[in-house]
Amino acid sequence: MKTALKLIIAYILMCVCGVAFCGFFFMVCGELNFFVAGSELEISSFNLFIKGMSFSIPGICTVAQLMLILYVIRHPESPIHALVVYILIGCATWCLAFPKLISFSARNGIYTDTRIEQKQLSAGYFRRGNRGIFYYSKVRENGNADGIFIDEKKSDDIVSLFQDKNTYQVSAYPYSDVLIRDAVEPPKIVSVPLGIYRSLMDVAKEKWAGGKMEWLSFASLGFVLLSIYGLQFFSMWNLVNSIVVIFTALVVILLDYIVLLEKLPGIPSGAGGKLALVMNIVLFALFVVYGFSMKLYRICMQKQELEQE
Repeated sequence: MKTALKLIIAYILMCVCGVAFCGFFFMVCGELNFFVAGSELEISSFNLFIKGMSFSIPGICTVAQLMLILYVIRHPESPIHALVVYILIGCATWCLAFPKLISFSARNGIYTDTRIEQKQLSAGYFRRGNRGIFYYSKVRENGNADGIFIDEKKSDDIVSLFQDKNTYQVSAYPYSDVLIRDAVEPPKIVSVPLGIYRSLMDVAKEKWAGGKMEWLSFASLGFVLLSIYGLQFFSMWNLVNSIVVIFTALVVILLDYIVLLEKLPGIPSGAGGKLALVMNIVLFALFVVYGFSMKLYRICMQKQELEQE
């Protein structure tokens, strides 16, 4: 019973701390979208904070469930209680909490772009454009600017003057200022996983709106991730088991991303959900059978060792 209580408390703490951090991170990133060089950064948007928390809850809860497996690997006492609590947490999360959250998020525009319009740029900075470098000496009230342009593609007469020029820079999107984009744009190792997560959340919203069977094709991903619990018996070494659990979870998520979004050329249009459901059912059965088999094997080996002693 003590183990079960520890798991519940650990899960709640991981979710609360993770969601709060992601909400703050989302708020900062959202404010940076509007920030321009020379102005003061204001981090006080409660709306962005709430959006960030709502957007991150599915991901944080999924990560927290995987962390519970690592906790059980490290503290293997009371395995039956741990398994029951793990199943209850997973089912409550994927069958009750996620559908309600996605429905709420869709109604309140959580998954839509938070950037509404570009903020007016400031004067006195060199900014690189598509064809060269712009220097705005004066920015008018309507957002247009006067200044000089340095054409990097010419060999002579590279400097020219301009007046009342539109300062909008497409290359800066989703930021307002290309200088801020160059300074804070996340590396691929961060932006690619975030892009995959956002795409999966878009699919979740679409599947939830499509009905129960459509939602099941996405929610089956959650049950596969829950069945990874059985991989904790992969090896006698806890470190190897932890690595296997994390690696398998990443592979499963990537496979569902590829199939659900029909990234492979051989997937028929509109069949991604059905293929994902079949694939997840097969993976779920394999992981469950493997987990029970390895657990029974360990029990038999322990009995043999006791008999030999």
